Amino acid sequence: IGQLALESDDESDVIARVPALLADALGIDTVAIAFVAADGPAIEMRASLGLDALPDENPTGKLARHVSAALARAQPIFIEDVSASAVDTAAFPIRLGASGSAVLMPLTDRAGPMGALIVMSREPRKFDHDALHLVQSVANLIAALVQRRRTEEQLAHSQRLDAIGQLTGGIAHDFNNLLTVMSGSLQLLEDELGQN
Repeated sequence: IGQLALESDDESDVIARVPALLADALGIDTVAIAFVAADGPAIEMRASLGLDALPDENPTGKLARHVSAALARAQPIFIEDVSASAVDTAAFPIRLGASGSAVLMPLTDRAGPMGALIVMSREPRKFDHDALHLVQSVANLIAALVQRRRTEEQLAHSQRLDAIGQLTGGIAHDFNNLLTVMSGSLQLLEDELGQN
């Protein structure tokens, strides 16, 4: 996943491919990557694998609402067993079946959470220390990738503004040279003709 992020020029391609790679690495069925929408507090699922196969109605919508609430706390959520007797729907709103486990890992930015990486398994206690570390590492990698792309876009925008400023300065300098010649000629005419 790290090599893919380094080699790819397209952030969207990396994000689209991560769920399948992470699901394969962890041996799970469901992975989703959600981001806070650019225009407001809404959550948009940028990539997912296995959400459609869940027994719950509208898992994407429920998960989006839950991600929004979880991001307000900016803390990871780890549920070892999502069975109805162990966890209420406020803790994790998606039914995975009779039991299961889930991790919601925030994707953090300098200003706060920008999204979340959600991994779910139908097996309870599926995520041991190593699996949680992998999920955290992938979440950090995705967050760093998005931050790097944003920084590159800001740098490119800054460079465009700098180029426009230099162009404008050059045009103003050339125009000023023409005005200096005209002003000098007018001063010579004034000295030569005086009050006439």
